Amino acid sequence: MTDRKLLITAALTLMIVAALLRFPGIGEQSYWLDEIVSINLAARPVQEIVFAEDGFPPAYALLVKALGPRAAADFYVRKLSAVFGVLSVGIILWLGAKLFDLKTGVFAAGLLSLSPLHVWYSREGRMYALMVFLGIVSSLFIQEITKKGKWGARAVFSGIALFGMMTHYVYSGMLAAQCIYVLTRLSFRRISFRWFGISFLVMIVTGAVLFPIMKEAIIHWPLGPPREFRLFSLPYTAFTFVSGFGIGPPLEELHRHPGFSVVFGCLPEVLLVIIIGSAVIAGGLRALYQEKDSGLCLYLILWLIVPPAVAMLISWTTGSGYNVRYAITSLPAFILIVGLGLARHRRLFAVPGLVFLVIISAASISRDRCNPRYAREDLRNASKYLETAVEIQDRIFFSSKNVHQVLYHYYKGPHEIESLSVRPVQTKEDACNTLKMLSENKGQIWMGLSRDWEEDPGGLLTKELEKNKNAMLKAEFPGVKIYCVKK
Repeated sequence: MTDRKLLITAALTLMIVAALLRFPGIGEQSYWLDEIVSINLAARPVQEIVFAEDGFPPAYALLVKALGPRAAADFYVRKLSAVFGVLSVGIILWLGAKLFDLKTGVFAAGLLSLSPLHVWYSREGRMYALMVFLGIVSSLFIQEITKKGKWGARAVFSGIALFGMMTHYVYSGMLAAQCIYVLTRLSFRRISFRWFGISFLVMIVTGAVLFPIMKEAIIHWPLGPPREFRLFSLPYTAFTFVSGFGIGPPLEELHRHPGFSVVFGCLPEVLLVIIIGSAVIAGGLRALYQEKDSGLCLYLILWLIVPPAVAMLISWTTGSGYNVRYAITSLPAFILIVGLGLARHRRLFAVPGLVFLVIISAASISRDRCNPRYAREDLRNASKYLETAVEIQDRIFFSSKNVHQVLYHYYKGPHEIESLSVRPVQTKEDACNTLKMLSENKGQIWMGLSRDWEEDPGGLLTKELEKNKNAMLKAEFPGVKIYCVKK
């Protein structure tokens, strides 16, 4: 087979593998808050989407809008992300073959198709799989844009960069890495003043056009209360690049007990991931160091480091809270470096490393799908239960206001979903006062606990409910507990 036929065959094969991990069962778990934000925003007229005060640029919501009115009911909003996830596997094979060789491209595409973190965000109705796709596609042009006369490549790259910034502000980390690389590669003697003049004029015109669109979103971002900045987030990001969210402590436990103490309960598997991850990334960096093209090595290192650094900087300066998903544009760089290491080293390193990575991926993905401790909170079935169990004179409270939008998406009963009177619950007295006020109601009180670490980080309300003789645990779903408090 020729290299072109082999590339196409390998890409199609690995894209099929990626599709089998992303599409089947994509609607089994209920939506969560951010997905409902996408769905609700996409239901509004286009002009309102463009100028919405929701803290995010409008590109992804416009794509969801284009899917039609049944995007939410038929999980098309998630299938859109899955499409970008599958396409990313084919594109990274092309990128790996272009930058290095076909073998590296195949390894990289195989690793991305099995990546638990990439699978997770390819099955979520948000813009993060699209950001990964844009980062990979833009990297196809990174070498051409520094060459004289490559105006076509520069135009395409600029269009992708603009679309990326209209998708999420944290794409600026990817763009920053690429700009740093370009500045180190340009020879200013070869660059005409016309190129600088045209680029500057395009930036001014684009900024003037986009300012009315971006202004309100920037003013209202970040949303929600300030969150504490934690350095623990950075090593955890590296950990999830290898294992996803299905290895180690579940996300709920990490939110309740941030820091290294929560890791000790899962220490053996965490250490295994750290050892394997360190070995494969060390092998990849060694192979990268041995490459003759120093500029290419610099680009991959910048791609790996700068987006998480920018996300951490935004988190630290705005108090918006750092999340792994904000650094996900660096995941392809990690995958390419590991793929290069597997392709360049002897079988004694490549085969065990690949086998262990596949085992870790399988364990992580299976936990995300089958283990309730790791699954998304099941507010869909919780809402259906409340529709049948709650009587007309009863009242429904949920411990976190952030789940209300999701509940209203699923809950079709007549009751209002109410918030706690004391928010957040910081002391035992707060929890007791909350239950005391609830007991004054004439009917029964239904108390739902979901994502309650946001309003009750110490679990104080849960402890008081368990001690209260009038409170009974009536139903439990992944990430949700429903208590009935009788007068």
